[in-house]
Amino acid sequence: MSFDQDDLPRQEFEQNPLKTVVAQLRYPPEIALDRADNLAALQACFRARYPIAMEREQQIGLRVESGPGGVPQIAPPVPVQGPQRFADEDNAWVVAVATDSLSLETTTYRNGEEFRARWADLIASFMTVVTPARVDRFGVRYINQLWHPEARSAEDWTRFLNRQLMGSIASDVLAPRVAQATEQVLMVVGSDGASVRRTYALNPEGAEAPSTVVLDLDLFSATAFPFDAGEILGRFDRYHKWAWNLFRRSITDEMANALGEVRR
Repeated sequence: MSFDQDDLPRQEFEQNPLKTVVAQLRYPPEIALDRADNLAALQACFRARYPIAMEREQQIGLRVESGPGGVPQIAPPVPVQGPQRFADEDNAWVVAVATDSLSLETTTYRNGEEFRARWADLIASFMTVVTPARVDRFGVRYINQLWHPEARSAEDWTRFLNRQLMGSIASDVLAPRVAQATEQVLMVVGSDGASVRRTYALNPEGAEAPSTVVLDLDLFSATAFPFDAGEILGRFDRYHKWAWNLFRRSITDEMANALGEVRR
């Protein structure tokens, strides 16, 4: 059964493999978000959860101009203002607002309910100041890091990962000699997309784990849609379900047992 048709029971793990989770909206540039009064209004909305306004970083923007004879040439770099970021006291949850994007990121993800509640609150606060005409792209990204003390080589990971989804590191020809591998699969489901990127690496001697697998899941809209809170949250729920299905189908029961399920 395909990942978008699965309905797997949810689990919360004691050894949380999720290291970073990010939700991001991209929309046509809103010039109003460059104004100090609107950023101040957003800061007031965010202050209860994200009281720390971080220093805006300068970024380098590249421009392509028409040169002699109409030949394109790269113009000198132009410094541009990066997004305005607001963080909680621990810098574990960060909101970033730019003229063309809004995002929420955490490195202390616990469960989907908490993240969804914060995301819904963020969108509601944002829309009190500005409501873009449409969403050009909405994506939710889950970066998982897996390790096991007995996974000393690519061959060993066949105990902990679904062999069908392991690609070249499960190859009888390649696995005994693989030191590092990165593979990516892009899938399309109607107007949505899913990118699965898996990286395997042997770690140096003395590292906490002999090897590591990073499972990077990016679920996203492939077409534009109206900037509507209900639509955004509906897509979030869909992508969250798909991400869980992809993750759980990627690991074996032995890996799930090693992570340890939280009992409530």
